[in-house]
Amino acid sequence: MKFKSIKIKNFKSYPDSETELDLDFSGIKLLVGENGVGKTTFFDAIIWAIYGKSMANADDVVSWQTLKDCKAELVFETSGSEYSIIRYRKHEKQGNKLLFFKDVKNISN
Repeated sequence: MKFKSIKIKNFKSYPDSETELDLDFSGIKLLVGENGVGKTTFFDAIIWAIYGKSMANADDVVSWQTLKDCKAELVFETSGSEYSIIRYRKHEKQGNKLLFFKDVKNISN
């Protein structure tokens, strides 16, 4: 399995605009920043997207600035197919939904 990207919106310290971290590279990538600016948030978003669990309580993944519309989308590749996991929390349209896509086809239950 190879991670390609993680996108977050209204996730923890990242409010309102969608923020994407490109993970589709070879070699080493380094996240640099002051303490408390949100570097670890991307790792927490990957775990939350996959497992629905976080280092924080369930509702604590929602940005304290917006208090709604939390979203994390993880894109990865395995066995020649591309998958996307999209997890929502307190989202006005999607609620607390989990969506799963294989090669852009929704394969959620």
